[in-house]
Amino acid sequence: MSSSTLAKISNKNKKFLPQFTTFYHFVDKFFHLEPFFNEKREESPQKTRIQADTKSPKKVLLKLKRNVNTGLFGLMEVMDKTLYLCDQNNRKHMSGLFKKEGKYNYLEIGEGKPIVVLHGLMGGLSNFDGVANFFPNKGYKVVVPELPIYTQSILKTNVKAFSKYLKDFLIFKGYEKVILLGNSLGGHIALYYTKMYPEKVEALVITGSSGLYESAMGDSYPKRGDYEFIKKKAQDVFYDPNIATKEIIDDVYATVNDRIKLLKTLTIAKSAIRHNMAKDLPKMQTPTCIIWGANDKVTPPNVADDFNKLLPDSELFWIEKCGHAAMMEHPDTFNELLYAWLQKRGI
Repeated sequence: MSSSTLAKISNKNKKFLPQFTTFYHFVDKFFHLEPFFNEKREESPQKTRIQADTKSPKKVLLKLKRNVNTGLFGLMEVMDKTLYLCDQNNRKHMSGLFKKEGKYNYLEIGEGKPIVVLHGLMGGLSNFDGVANFFPNKGYKVVVPELPIYTQSILKTNVKAFSKYLKDFLIFKGYEKVILLGNSLGGHIALYYTKMYPEKVEALVITGSSGLYESAMGDSYPKRGDYEFIKKKAQDVFYDPNIATKEIIDDVYATVNDRIKLLKTLTIAKSAIRHNMAKDLPKMQTPTCIIWGANDKVTPPNVADDFNKLLPDSELFWIEKCGHAAMMEHPDTFNELLYAWLQKRGI
């Protein structure tokens, strides 16, 4: 990468520069970005370990093996793009419920206590159709803001900035206290927001959330142009691989070969590493419902177990024969579990 390119990236935030260059070095080899920046990198991938804070009431000592060696968030991008495309058509029938006010685009259904839903990397508002159809009939308002995942500058493409966007949106809507529900990257944003503004969150719900561990691509350094590799990763999102149709795989393949989106995805990946929540979770007293697919390959079951161990006031629920998209693969079961938990907690 040329010095002029690095200067542009680091102009407004010089502290970000060393982190970005280190991150670039190891993803460069995986994603073959040399032609994009006209320079070749040879640095070897690195591995790190993060140890959780042991001063929590539960005295949990958790060693999280952080494998950041080959495109950490590549699978997360495939996953979110896959989920987005799977439910894209279902979104159309809800088009009249989408609102645009100022800089905010969002879905809003029902009246009552707000459940604010946070999506992952590629949007996928309609992945929560089940939630949007169920909870308004139970006295809740479902609100799904469209997060600016790929529309902000690279310096604002990170978990902290997305949390700030969420804060501004909730102020704009005039919500004093909300229930936050997040999937994948959306779960990480919800966790970070809850850490920063616990008085604003009545309850937290996470499913397939990042924040502790992200599944790496492995050690084979497959190229972005490897269609079979992308196909396998798209299928891994679901318990039933047939959900990932050829049309979906083709669209995912095109997306991960978009270098601008890829660069921003890698920036988000670096942010996810930087904002690992292991040391923060034991201090977060917000009631938390964890709903997880028992067959999740993106964020495996041990990740849910670790969240449950570290959070002081959490309950973990499993959905069998379910992959990474619990709210989409088994919407009825997901809704029943969440509603029962909310009733039990009086929320």
